[in-house]
Amino acid sequence: MINCLIIDDEISGIEILTHHIQKTSALKLIGSTNSALSAIDFLKENSVDLIFLDIRMPEINGIELLKILGNKYKVILTTAYAEYAHQGFEFDVIDYLLKPITLERFLISINKLIERTKDNHQTKNDVIFVRSGAKGSLEKIVLSDVYYIEACPNYVSIHNAKEKKLVQIGLYQLEKALPKNFKRVHKSYIINTDKISSICGNLITLYGPIEKLPIGNTYKEDFIKSIENKIVT
Repeated sequence: MINCLIIDDEISGIEILTHHIQKTSALKLIGSTNSALSAIDFLKENSVDLIFLDIRMPEINGIELLKILGNKYKVILTTAYAEYAHQGFEFDVIDYLLKPITLERFLISINKLIERTKDNHQTKNDVIFVRSGAKGSLEKIVLSDVYYIEACPNYVSIHNAKEKKLVQIGLYQLEKALPKNFKRVHKSYIINTDKISSICGNLITLYGPIEKLPIGNTYKEDFIKSIENKIVT
């Protein structure tokens, strides 16, 4: 059972999400509030797995609350303003729901949450160690922070939201050690599919440190097959 908290300053928003949660057997609503400040107090006293978080709220908005909470909770953003969703993905939220929220779209978000949880359980850990520097010291890489990996002469460059790390390993060798959410999309690039913002033609847009990366023709068919179960038509 997934314990849920709704944070939304509109009563109608809380009512719709309450209805959808009650229709979903995997979820349990343990609280709702129209204030980010009261939510902070609630979280201190209660065990919450998933937060449905509105973005535009008085006093402290949803993005500001994400900064306060850090990465302690799974979050699905709920908003009537799609332009704010991009900011939320910088905090690795599960999804965003654009109001008015239908039950069908709500369930798609819950499936994303379940799939991500399943993938995390299947992965032994979220850390690898690779050799870096002239002396070959071991560099710790937290995989959930990685956006993409780029092949360079004699080394690879591992990019996260704030920096890049140069490590002494081949791209193919590194690829074999990565979990299945990392996909080769080009002879020079491996991406973390959890960080994809959009796909248009042969270009992938990632949230975070770069605008777009190319999809190589050699890798396109395999890449599209790997995300087919997440495509809703």
